Amino acid sequence: MTPQDARWDDLRVFLAIARQGSLNDAARALGVNHSTVYRRLNALEADLQARLFEREGAGAYTLTLAGEAALAQAEQMEEAWLALLRGVAGVDAWPAGTVRVTTAVALLPLLAPHIAAFREHLPSITVELLADERLFDLHRLEADVAIRPVLQAPERAVGRRLGAVAWAVYGPAALPADHPLPWAEFGEPMTTRPVAEALAAHIPAQREVALTVNSVPAMRALLDAGGLQGMLPAFSGDASPHLRRRCAPIDAGSLWVLIHPDLRATARVRAFVDFITERLRAELPAIAGQTPRQIAP
Repeated sequence: MTPQDARWDDLRVFLAIARQGSLNDAARALGVNHSTVYRRLNALEADLQARLFEREGAGAYTLTLAGEAALAQAEQMEEAWLALLRGVAGVDAWPAGTVRVTTAVALLPLLAPHIAAFREHLPSITVELLADERLFDLHRLEADVAIRPVLQAPERAVGRRLGAVAWAVYGPAALPADHPLPWAEFGEPMTTRPVAEALAAHIPAQREVALTVNSVPAMRALLDAGGLQGMLPAFSGDASPHLRRRCAPIDAGSLWVLIHPDLRATARVRAFVDFITERLRAELPAIAGQTPRQIAP
């Protein structure tokens, strides 16, 4: 086999290893097993007749000089391929097919009824829902639409800002707001989100931390069980009969419906965005913390 025979799938594996730094992490990012990544890398190096990575301790892979040269070219090829895919998707004029929608797990209680209603409204479109704390990359076509609470729209995405997202400290509904309680707090991946910085200023420096959780639903479940206080989005905390706010609402970003610019004219994407935006506008008072249960006396 000659270098001209190298396959795009092998280049995707090469890019994943270069970005992730190890075979295991690359395999997770690609959704394949370790042996597949290892086999395709060996095939690519054999095709190119060059060693692309140095294998180091603890499973780390670092680029060789040949690998660095290959990386620049592979990224250009990837960008051209993605542009081709977005361009083809962008000329779709009929509202049919699949729309891949990514959102935070915490938003599912708000979104689920509206997505079900959209299915009844346009059964020719199938919604593939990706509920995950990971931020899927619209530019790389990991999703068509992102519905996310963020501080600002990411680069290379366009969309609609629906309104503010409020958070608050919540505790048991039966206890006064000033009753001392240990804290439940967020750990990774939540601590790496921009919202964490916005909330940090409202958490006392001197506090007893009982435990940490990695998601909003986990926090809600623990606070519902009683005996703890912690942060929740207002639409989640206010929906619980077991909880009351222990502070005024905290502005922690905005809710956005986002797409890649190349998909603005795609009928199925436009149909979904128009429908879900209209439906979510009715939820804005709850999302902005304007319909609270009163702070416990």
